[in-house]
Amino acid sequence: MPRNLFANINGRQKITVLSSFLSLVLLGVLAYFFLPRSSADTLLYSPKISSFSPKNASSGSLVVLTGLNFGREKGKVYLDEQLILDDHVVLWNDRYINLFLPANPISAKLKVLSANNLSGISDALLEISKSSPIISSFSPSSASTGENVVVSGSNFGPSSSFGAAFCTIDNKLCEPAQISKWENEKITLKVPALPKGKIFMIVVNANGVKCSSLYLSSQFTAL
Repeated sequence: MPRNLFANINGRQKITVLSSFLSLVLLGVLAYFFLPRSSADTLLYSPKISSFSPKNASSGSLVVLTGLNFGREKGKVYLDEQLILDDHVVLWNDRYINLFLPANPISAKLKVLSANNLSGISDALLEISKSSPIISSFSPSSASTGENVVVSGSNFGPSSSFGAAFCTIDNKLCEPAQISKWENEKITLKVPALPKGKIFMIVVNANGVKCSSLYLSSQFTAL
């Protein structure tokens, strides 16, 4: 019986065997971290939040979570014990979650609960700014192109001049002609041409804070 596996292999063959073995190990490591997991795999692993951006946000901010094992089916996201509503979670896959923060969020750690009831918590706090605009309601809540909608809330600011304060619907900038009134707690505008379904509206005010922390989103239904 040979003393070891390499007893009858010359030096060049040993190098070839070792090189092939290391290549297989490397491929296994890369597959583990970069190939999508099957539904069966995700049953075995808890979600891990590697990072989120931005670190400081406000009501309506879009927050992107990056990590592993979120699962292919949408689960739930919490700020501490505050549930982020399903409508506010706009993208979910095994590696990324995109969500809009609700009104009056709290500074807290983010928690992801997968569809398999496995959870993972971020190491860092998501810090919340309280100075952003807040949309509290639309009237009416459903509207067609050209109809007036009154947006109620707070911290909209005194002006709708471009470069100061503005709003978009479904990522379309509302032109000055569409906005008939802009007050700190109320905006009246005509609905632009939109696809049917739930639509995100974003208001940016002019209080001197960076626009990236001022996005405020809510939803109404376009007929």
